[in-house]
Amino acid sequence: MFVQEFAVLFHGTLVAVMQGNNLWPMFAFGFAGIFVITQMHGLGQPCWAKWAIFAIFATSALWIYSGRGWVAMNKILRIPLIEYLAMFILAGIFFSSVCGLPARSNHVPLRDLLPAETQLDGE
Repeated sequence: MFVQEFAVLFHGTLVAVMQGNNLWPMFAFGFAGIFVITQMHGLGQPCWAKWAIFAIFATSALWIYSGRGWVAMNKILRIPLIEYLAMFILAGIFFSSVCGLPARSNHVPLRDLLPAETQLDGE
């Protein structure tokens, strides 16, 4: 999983650089932010290494955006927010389909399927 997430960081950044629209920091720091938030904790690194990775991430972002204007720094949040929002939406769709939130038009109560003389537990 680490290789896949880290490869997406390079791929997204390089595609943005090749397009020449000057959005590469948004993709580089967005995907790096996702790595820092979620992936680095599964690598089994000591606490000091996690802080070092975060310090490199934060220092690099501050350095790059000091020349681009601080207002543009909000672009770092766009990629993680979009990815996590999409994840929650897909999880909701999956949960509602797997856990059987039935469509109202197709839902028939069990008592309507049984003969009238059959008693259900609790009635």
